[in-house]
Amino acid sequence: MRYNLFFTLFLFTLVSCSKFGIISRGPASSSSEISVLGDLEGNIDRFNDFIQKSDALFLNSSGELDLVAGKRFVFLGDVMDRGPGSLRIMNDLVNLKEKYPENVTLILGNRDINKLRIMSLMDGSLTRPVPEIVIPWHKKTIEESFNIKIPDNLSAQEFQEFVKEYDNPLLRFKSFLAGMNAPLAFEFRREELEILYPEKAIDDHFVFASFLQDYDESGILRRYLKNGELGKIIDGNIFVHGAVTNENFGFIPGRAIRETDPEKWIDGLNDFARDEIDDWFSDSRKGQNLIDYHAPRPGSIKNLNSVVYARFSDDAGNPIAPGRKLIQKLRRYGIYRVVVGHTPTGDYPIIVRKPNFEVLLTDSSFSSVNKASKITIKGKDVLVETEISKSRDLVIKSNVEEVMNPLGMKTSDGYRVIGKFSDSDNVMILKVEGKGRRFSTKYVEESALNIANKGLVEVFEQRVNSSCRQIMQGFLGRKL
Repeated sequence: MRYNLFFTLFLFTLVSCSKFGIISRGPASSSSEISVLGDLEGNIDRFNDFIQKSDALFLNSSGELDLVAGKRFVFLGDVMDRGPGSLRIMNDLVNLKEKYPENVTLILGNRDINKLRIMSLMDGSLTRPVPEIVIPWHKKTIEESFNIKIPDNLSAQEFQEFVKEYDNPLLRFKSFLAGMNAPLAFEFRREELEILYPEKAIDDHFVFASFLQDYDESGILRRYLKNGELGKIIDGNIFVHGAVTNENFGFIPGRAIRETDPEKWIDGLNDFARDEIDDWFSDSRKGQNLIDYHAPRPGSIKNLNSVVYARFSDDAGNPIAPGRKLIQKLRRYGIYRVVVGHTPTGDYPIIVRKPNFEVLLTDSSFSSVNKASKITIKGKDVLVETEISKSRDLVIKSNVEEVMNPLGMKTSDGYRVIGKFSDSDNVMILKVEGKGRRFSTKYVEESALNIANKGLVEVFEQRVNSSCRQIMQGFLGRKL
């Protein structure tokens, strides 16, 4: 009740200050209830926490992951690499997808697709030099494996000659994993295998063989990729791993003409991915168009032409929304929300709003709070609950028709309002600072009163100033 009162009054405050009207919020949508999770990256503890608190997923009497009747589940990609649970998570997700193909969606992330790239590099690897971009990781791998020091000033050709007597497929595989931003994936796989096979001695060769089995006819990675999609549209929501941008909207590799209809575009992307994955598994020299499509541009952490590696963030890591023209194109076809992973948001998911449109960024894989956020979407409504302590949650509650909503708005000193605490009238604000892959997040708990006194600069070019003071006095029930 306190939460609803807070937002009702806060919305009234914003309207009074900015003189913009509110689109009246109607009754709750009758659309499907969608449970959303993404970017687990092998974190089995977070996966289990999500299942425990989920209204959509549960463990049945056989101990298998199951789906509540009438619910939908979307996984936003990046299932592996940074934790000791990749095999078990993939197995659960694939079995769930195969059991409920219409109600379960597995979005393909960059960490999923790049495993095709790694194995393409492995084919005939010892007959080819290590790609120059991988040399730093291969140098480190060989030095650690043989306790030697390789000179730093070698040319690429001299390096290949120097390591020839040490080189082997297992070491190359380790190096390729590290070069694909998964330097601990090999050891995490070893840790997971020790859990799954406690009676076995898990040496490097056993771990390597486990990775190779992933690609077999019945291998778990193969099944995961073949069940995956680049995008999905459900009830006005587009789900992709990275972002929808002006550059990638409507673009399907191999086609000269862009699609204008989002449904046809997403269908075309999924057909493209399916064909490429099938081709790759028939011959790993094929399927390169998908590998190229998913990857970042050289020297960049983005590829705005790809729904996999585009980002809704600026160079400092601050979340941003699409421009007006792209939103108009999407709205024309009934799309009012884009839901993504990929770009780390710190400890909590973040929502960014524009009139009748919003972006939900869900990747909290680098969170210091090792709890899964419970994300539920029902048509135009979204609810995100993140446990901070046993008696306290951070809550995001939004409806796209609430034009004036403090969530996603910036304060005059550059913070962004990201959620409301469940046990008070206080809000959480965030500032992101950094560049490239390195960034830091600063969180501050503020009272609604302090936020109103600072003033709010709305993301979509409207301004709220200190005249909110009088309204906030009514909200707090006392003079300031």
